[in-house]
Amino acid sequence: MAVDAPAEGSGHLGPTRWSIADRTLTLRGFTTPLRIAAFRASSMNAPGLRDAVAAVKEQSPGLVFVLGSLGPDEATVRAELDAVSAIDAPVVVIPGGDDEAEIFGDGVDAARAVHANLFDGRRLRAVVAGSDTFLMLGGAPDGRYAATATACGNDDDDRAELDDLGTARRWLVAWAAPSGGGAAAVCRGFEGLDAGDARVAATMTRAHARGGIFAWPETRALLPTDSQGQSVLAPGTPTADLRVVVPHITGPSAERDDYAIGPNGAAILELSSAGLAFTGTTTGGGG
Repeated sequence: MAVDAPAEGSGHLGPTRWSIADRTLTLRGFTTPLRIAAFRASSMNAPGLRDAVAAVKEQSPGLVFVLGSLGPDEATVRAELDAVSAIDAPVVVIPGGDDEAEIFGDGVDAARAVHANLFDGRRLRAVVAGSDTFLMLGGAPDGRYAATATACGNDDDDRAELDDLGTARRWLVAWAAPSGGGAAAVCRGFEGLDAGDARVAATMTRAHARGGIFAWPETRALLPTDSQGQSVLAPGTPTADLRVVVPHITGPSAERDDYAIGPNGAAILELSSAGLAFTGTTTGGGG
């Protein structure tokens, strides 16, 4: 997150008008309820990537979040971003703890020069859509679970920048999930252990963000819950504190905390006045 702010500007993407100022991407004129697609990249430019992206396009999302796993080299990062930028919507990309900082930055900068709908989530602190604000927190918190010493991360100063930003209702979009909650919480790893991060949880409290979209740990992918984390929410249930972990769009499938193999694809969410609802997932190849 320790990179320069994005250039200020504005434009149109279909019916949506966007503008950037003060590290905030503001969206106006979008279709409501706002349909959101969220996923991790495949990390390997998997053969099924373009088909998986086509399945996302069929859902006609108005906003896309890509939560890390862009790949080990700049060529792979570019291929992943070229593919996901084919979705006709604003695409906001944040790094994960598995993304090398220099490779991620160079790849996103190069892709952004070609794709007008691609936005670098490292340079943003918030995405505002109507009366809702999505706060951006890329990378591993203080390096926890980072793949290497040079992978993307965030620290106290970065997290403090998210305090009291945006509108009244706030959501956190972060690679790492917060700690805490019940048996079904998004942080639960194998044997029910809490694999979430207390620093992320504290950030959410200070920023007054009750719900969010996360990518790690992947053991609870596509099992949405509220902030209490007592049970999995039924698809289509809107709540002001929904929390969900998203899977890779394609590529190797993740093992859940019950040792079942979870599906790949994109989580499809709908944002309305009632809150955020998980409505289902697209298909994505895996193995």
